[in-house]
Amino acid sequence: MRKIFTVLLFAIFICSCNTQSTKISSDIEPFLNKYFTSWSNNNIKDYRSCFHKDAIIIYIKNGTVQNKQDLQTFIKGQSAYLAKTKNVRESMTSFTAKEDSKSAAIVAKWAFEEQGKISGTGVDHFLLIRDKKKQWKIVSLVWYKD
Repeated sequence: MRKIFTVLLFAIFICSCNTQSTKISSDIEPFLNKYFTSWSNNNIKDYRSCFHKDAIIIYIKNGTVQNKQDLQTFIKGQSAYLAKTKNVRESMTSFTAKEDSKSAAIVAKWAFEEQGKISGTGVDHFLLIRDKKKQWKIVSLVWYKD
């Protein structure tokens, strides 16, 4: 039930955002850089720290949910993938953000590199909240490949 609530909250937040540019917090871009860099460097501890403990991760393809995971399952899968794969990077190419004092909706475009060559692109949709220490945490990640 909590997972459904999070996805619905994300959808409501996105729909309620207007299209005007707004100033974003100075700590959003460094947070996103940490997310992408820690994954690319196989630093699972830092990567995991980007997520809220109750985060859900959803992969979509052709308009359907292909995979929905809790954080523990997702991190286990990412760890296994990175352990067997060498010379891969995921780098953010651009992002847009909408936020209020407690949450932010981020759309980040990325490029996936293998052996130094771009082999794919995609988009991550993040819903972030500030934790008790005022740090951004991912509560929802919906992603897809272009």
